[in-house]
Amino acid sequence: MNQTWLDLFAQAARESVSGDAPGPFTEATYSLESRLAARSDRTVERVDPHWVDEVALLPDTYLDRVAGRWIDLIDCDECDVDPDDKPMLRELAGELVAFCRRAQGAEDVLFAWSI
Repeated sequence: MNQTWLDLFAQAARESVSGDAPGPFTEATYSLESRLAARSDRTVERVDPHWVDEVALLPDTYLDRVAGRWIDLIDCDECDVDPDDKPMLRELAGELVAFCRRAQGAEDVLFAWSI
């Protein structure tokens, strides 16, 4: 998943719950030197546990609103979202929150990506 999309997800969450958390994803990651990154074009970053916890605390009653706003932000910021892709993005928003709930309290959460 594109880091910019995760920034937009965080923005959608803040706007939907009228709060100031979670902050931008790109401000919550720290690049790591790792064997994974050294052997490929992959970048590995540590995600601040507070960001994970803030996403995990999003109330279930707001998830549909967050997902809808996230789709709108992606559509405006980067690309046209095909109507057929909207259900997948709504599901992805729920999976992201579920992942953060499972990772809540974890010492380390890593984000690995490649171009």
